[in-house]
Amino acid sequence: MQEIKTRRSLLFYFGVIAPALLFIAFGIVPLQEYLEQQKNPHAATINGPLIGIIFCYSLAVITPLALFRATPTIKVKGNQISLGWKSYKIDDIVDVKLTGKHSNGFFENASEGCMIKFNNGKRKILSDDLYTNLWEIKLYIEENIHNIKNEKHYRYLNPSNKEVVFKGNQFLSFRGTLYWGSTIIFPYVFITNGFSKSISEVILFATGWACWVLGFSYLFHYVLVDVEYLTIKNHNLIWRKKKYKLSDVREVVFESPATRLPNFIRVITNDYKSKRYPASTLTRKNWLALKKHLDRLGIPVRNECIYE
Repeated sequence: MQEIKTRRSLLFYFGVIAPALLFIAFGIVPLQEYLEQQKNPHAATINGPLIGIIFCYSLAVITPLALFRATPTIKVKGNQISLGWKSYKIDDIVDVKLTGKHSNGFFENASEGCMIKFNNGKRKILSDDLYTNLWEIKLYIEENIHNIKNEKHYRYLNPSNKEVVFKGNQFLSFRGTLYWGSTIIFPYVFITNGFSKSISEVILFATGWACWVLGFSYLFHYVLVDVEYLTIKNHNLIWRKKKYKLSDVREVVFESPATRLPNFIRVITNDYKSKRYPASTLTRKNWLALKKHLDRLGIPVRNECIYE
């Protein structure tokens, strides 16, 4: 029997590298102060810089290690499941929740993922967004544990063949106004500035501007639903398009991240593949209309952030 092994996502590696670099940067100032003290041995010794160095560089090591511990490599083969260095039998699993929000103790807010409880009382929380193929593990567990209920929801056919669009106006939203204002103003200021510009300056500005445009545009997704498909599109990145057959959708989640990002729509398919899309322009009215429409089609909606 072939072994299934998880792969960590880019978000995981960003979560490892970014805090480490941040704490290393914070430690540069006390390090410089400490080195200056060493150059003048007759000056009064101050322990503050040394404490700062130890604090910052300890966190630069501890934080990534904590994330690695919270996100172990998972392997399943036959009746065995391994989480990092610990191995269990599949039969040792006494409870499992394959979807829903769970807190693994590393992040302040709960994230979408799964919870596995073993007969020794140990619980393990795994986050969907920190793995690229956690769905394979979930599917394997579902297929090999007989007490898991795989509920199939009856889908009502839409009596109308019309495509229903759920989108807001990006020019009337806060983030849309900020995006278009800055996208236009930055090049204008750069071009109208009086001093001459070198090729390297132009390339540097163009690269930064393109990253800003593409990165910010990622926040502007919207939803279309027809008789057969749920489709996610983007206002500005018109080539972005993800279609889901309604019969393949297990659940739709309206969720709000811990950061100051917009609300997300997450689509979970029957095979537990999970993908979320920021939908910055959707208003409360749009969200509730989408929920009502999906309810009518028999698709479960877990509303975690929109007041009803």
